Amino acid sequence: MAYCTTANVQSEFKDITFSASTSITSTEISDFIDQADAEINGRVGLVYVTPITGSIALLIIKSISIGIVTQRVKDILAVKTGNPDVEQEGRTNSAIAARKMLDEIVSGKMLLTDAVKRSSGDGVKSYTSINNIEHVFEKETNQW
Repeated sequence: MAYCTTANVQSEFKDITFSASTSITSTEISDFIDQADAEINGRVGLVYVTPITGSIALLIIKSISIGIVTQRVKDILAVKTGNPDVEQEGRTNSAIAARKMLDEIVSGKMLLTDAVKRSSGDGVKSYTSINNIEHVFEKETNQW
């Protein structure tokens, strides 16, 4: 399941329509989306079950995916067109901002409120507790 679509990325570029004949094809955009989503799942998967399915969480993840892919397209267009001004001055790098959001999700500074946590048993696990083994201590004996 892709977190964003080619149309979502294309909407970030008002003068460009991606097709089979453009400098960056719609197929390449689909590949970029798959690669960005794999990166997102690899990072967010440390904390949440992937793919993310919660409706609110999907909105956040969608914006991250769009940011990563959009910046990649901007960088390629700057090289292919020979115009380094494809990215306007004063604007932030969308991939850096998206990856910062990923870092915040993984570190717990940003929550995906309706996403499923990877582990419901946060904390320390005990073999003896899980297997209902009763502790027996003897008095006046060194047991260690």
